[in-house]
Amino acid sequence: SKNIRVSVVSLSPEIFALKNLCVETGGRFEVAMSQSHFEELLRSHLSAPEIQGKDVAPQMVRMGFPRRLDVEAKKPEACACHFQVRNSLYVCPQCHGRSCGLPSRCKIC
Repeated sequence: SKNIRVSVVSLSPEIFALKNLCVETGGRFEVAMSQSHFEELLRSHLSAPEIQGKDVAPQMVRMGFPRRLDVEAKKPEACACHFQVRNSLYVCPQCHGRSCGLPSRCKIC
């Protein structure tokens, strides 16, 4: 029901359970015969597969890595999550909102 497709590039002989999983989900099961064949098979999996349904639209997942910001005493800043002044904050790379801890989900974005 979640439309998850599983594909496997195996370095060992065919494994029934993995091949069956690939077949049931519409994926591919392939066995590499040499190093160059392995690289070729791996490259074939790097591009995204075509979407099978017309109702499905791809969605981008917004992500980034917050950077740490040490606040000076003259410029106190509050975090967006608790609205409390903190000495050390993390800055959202997308909207530059301040958060007090990691992992964080930006309250502004």
